[in-house]
Amino acid sequence: MADKASDTKSKPLFTLPIFLMLLVLGVASAGVSYYLSLPAVKTNVQTQTPHAVPIGDPIDRRDWRPFKGTAQHRYIEQHVFSYINKHQEPLKSCYFGYKGPEKLSPKGGVITVEFLITKDGGVQKTRIFRSDIAVKDIQQCVLGAISKWKFPAHDLDQPVRYQTPFFFR
Repeated sequence: MADKASDTKSKPLFTLPIFLMLLVLGVASAGVSYYLSLPAVKTNVQTQTPHAVPIGDPIDRRDWRPFKGTAQHRYIEQHVFSYINKHQEPLKSCYFGYKGPEKLSPKGGVITVEFLITKDGGVQKTRIFRSDIAVKDIQQCVLGAISKWKFPAHDLDQPVRYQTPFFFR
């Protein structure tokens, strides 16, 4: 008879897994109800993007002119970019050849340099604009290497001021 009494004892109706499942279902149904209660998204017919607001008339392509830039921009694009890309070995040797007592970051760093390119293509007034590398020997080596560069000559009225970052990793 003691066996029948223990068999008739019932388990609780809400166990923890059942409670959690009901909670998740309730939250999901509330989210779906909220989403369905939102107003419909209106799509702009011209651009097919939601919430896009047309501004004035569409662009008349006959009036469109490409940006040509100034003579200084053209000089930088045609001569300066390619020259810097070809002459980075001395800069790399400044950083990777450093044997001084100060520790270098394993992540590397960035040195942003500003300089002037004169009419004959020489470099003047080199300076560190910003640097993550605090080692003065490396900074001075980079400045010294850049001051030896010789860009193609230009016929602009003023020297070309240029600023560029150098990444060392």
